[in-house]
Amino acid sequence: MKSLLKKTSWLLLILWCVGTLTAQAGDGKLSKELQKAYKKECKELKKEGWKVYDNPLALDAALLKYYQKLEQDGGQAQHIVGTGQAKKVNTAYTKARTSAMAQLASMRESQVEALVSIEMSNSERGDSVTSRKDVESQIRSRVEQTIKSLAPLVTLCRTLPDGMNEIRMYYVVKF
Repeated sequence: MKSLLKKTSWLLLILWCVGTLTAQAGDGKLSKELQKAYKKECKELKKEGWKVYDNPLALDAALLKYYQKLEQDGGQAQHIVGTGQAKKVNTAYTKARTSAMAQLASMRESQVEALVSIEMSNSERGDSVTSRKDVESQIRSRVEQTIKSLAPLVTLCRTLPDGMNEIRMYYVVKF
């Protein structure tokens, strides 16, 4: 019975390894340009001490998921990276999310209206003529944004040497 259990354990371990290697080999789906960017960013992030925040995936696998989403959406998607720093992780998380929302809002359409009114009057008194010109300019800028369910594909965190926490959130947004 122990022999069967041992063989089953080895088989499961081998299957798990094959599954992991297959998932990591999926980066062949990326274009050469994106694959190069993916590898470069992975190397930099590891060097800087970043770790995946809210997911059990390794840094490479999490970023691969992000780059595959960029590849899948092609030129129709825009990537946004929100960052935040604070003593508490939750505060840094909120700052990073707010940063990403602000970037998205600035990329969306805005409306600018301008109204210029010119009022001219002439008055005569005897031999003299007086002219008066009033110019009034009103410019109103309005940005209407609805940002619903903005969810990051990857969230990374690290602790800086001064004890501050830094969060980096990666989003892919279609316009």
